Amino acid sequence: MSGSLYEQVLGERYTDLHPRVREYFAQPAGTAVRHDGVFDVAGCTVPALRPAFAALAGEQMFFPEYGEGVPFSIVNRSYVDEAGAPCLAAERILDFGHRTRRFTDLCRLGVDGVLLDLVGTHHLLRTGLRLSVTDTGAMRLASTAAWVGPPSTGSSTSPTPTPRGLPGLRMPRVLAAGAYTEQGFDDASGRFTIQTRVIQPLLGTLFVYAGTFDATPHPVP
Repeated sequence: MSGSLYEQVLGERYTDLHPRVREYFAQPAGTAVRHDGVFDVAGCTVPALRPAFAALAGEQMFFPEYGEGVPFSIVNRSYVDEAGAPCLAAERILDFGHRTRRFTDLCRLGVDGVLLDLVGTHHLLRTGLRLSVTDTGAMRLASTAAWVGPPSTGSSTSPTPTPRGLPGLRMPRVLAAGAYTEQGFDDASGRFTIQTRVIQPLLGTLFVYAGTFDATPHPVP
């Protein structure tokens, strides 16, 4: 099947997306672009978990800080993997003033056709994603399962081969945290909107980022 990774998963529903959102998720393979914006809120919402999130920050998967009005950039790298399947690697760079944090992930299709989100520099956390379209044409992504595993040979910031046989050891639903993202476009401001929450059944919201970013993609090397 031709088309972007997200078009392949959504099928005919892809046309229900807002035109600017559709364009965003149809980034051509072999290109890298940057968008700049501001998160109204971003970071770890549970103080007791911040030491654990600090340990994960080196893997560029979560971080302990929490702030408001946080400037950020997102760099998206679209490419085709060694099996000919489309992939999108994203690197979010957040400026907390005293420290810069990065949050990276790689979206690709698994061997069974499930959309996988491989989180962190070495993809230690892998989640299955379900896509849907809201009434306003926003893209909604919800995790359906989570696995942990040893470091992969690929990287979320460098398009190198990654075994398609992932994911690994499945986490029990009662322990796993679900990730929920909605990305849309605000016609009034001419900006993309983004909100993500990571929610654990027993502890509630653990991590969040929400804000807007510019609609103009800036090419990067």
